[in-house]
Amino acid sequence: MTSGKAARKLRKQSPRRTTTKLHPPTIQAYMQGLPLAPGGAQLRFARPEDMPVVATLMATAGANVTEGLTKALNAGELAGNVKDGLAGGRESFVRSLATSFQGGSDPFFACSAALVVEEGGTVVAAAVAGPPGGYLQKVGDLVPGKEGMRLMMMGVMGTVKLIGVATHPEHQGRGYGATLVKHLRSIFVRCGYFIMYGSYEVTKPYLEKFYSQLGFDVLPSGQAVDFSLVLDRPGGPVPEAGERMFVDARLPDRSALP
Repeated sequence: MTSGKAARKLRKQSPRRTTTKLHPPTIQAYMQGLPLAPGGAQLRFARPEDMPVVATLMATAGANVTEGLTKALNAGELAGNVKDGLAGGRESFVRSLATSFQGGSDPFFACSAALVVEEGGTVVAAAVAGPPGGYLQKVGDLVPGKEGMRLMMMGVMGTVKLIGVATHPEHQGRGYGATLVKHLRSIFVRCGYFIMYGSYEVTKPYLEKFYSQLGFDVLPSGQAVDFSLVLDRPGGPVPEAGERMFVDARLPDRSALP
């Protein structure tokens, strides 16, 4: 299936929508930094020099910043497809992704994004999201040939995992974590994503309220995320021991997007 047909197929499978009005800033604003009032903090895309702090913050959230993600950021490839989608919408995103699959940049990293909050020149909060590469690779391996590649491509351009979000303890209570998640979701909706999901440790029950207030459905213990909306087949990522999953498959009204 071509990328255009895949995009049309995803549109036909559009889930229940809300009327939330989203107005994502421009790519230039995300690159330079969005002021967060009050306090003078800024939200922006992560830069190569941020990665040591981002990795440390992600570790506190139980997430791992891979060497590949750091290399992609250093090479200017991280969020490449996402930035094209942010600038030109779904069709620009799909064209950019098709180029990646045809031998350009790694599509998993080009469809990932890392945002940070900076205070006084110091990164104090971060969030990372991207396609669930491990799960989609397994799907591609289980289904041979072109069908496996089609399913993997559908998954890459329709599902995104919130890998981690964390704020330095001295800067908590200012809403940075929630703001980062809202901006990541807005960016991926702009690109036409259908599902954003993630997981948290059951030893941190306060996160159920955090994600619920952000509009996610927190799933019962042991329940997997359903990817059938995107992949046309039952199944999806399952929680690891001691985890619960959360998911948002309810797209905002695209007419509200610039």
